[in-house]
Amino acid sequence: MQYHTITDRQLRLDLTVVEAARVRTVCAASTPITIDGVTRTAGEWAAHLGIKWQTVKMRRMRGDTWREALNPARPRGRWMKSWGVSLAQR
Repeated sequence: MQYHTITDRQLRLDLTVVEAARVRTVCAASTPITIDGVTRTAGEWAAHLGIKWQTVKMRRMRGDTWREALNPARPRGRWMKSWGVSLAQR
C-alpha cells in the first residue's frame, strides 16, 4: 500500500483553491437580495418575478448585476441570432 505525504504547502494551496471558489461564487439561489426595501433570496425573487432560475444564473455568469439579472422586462439576448441550421440539398 502506498501512502502519499501531504506537505503544508500543498495543503495551503488546496485550501486556497476552495476559499477562492467560495468567494468567486456570483450566483446562489440562497443569496439575500434587497429590492425596493424588500429582502428575499435570489431564488424567491426569480419565482416572484416569473423568471426561470437558469435565466437569472446565466445572466449573473455573464456579468449582470442582481438588478439586471432579475429584470423580467429585459429583452432576450441576440448573441445566438446568427446561429442557424442549413437545410441545403446536396
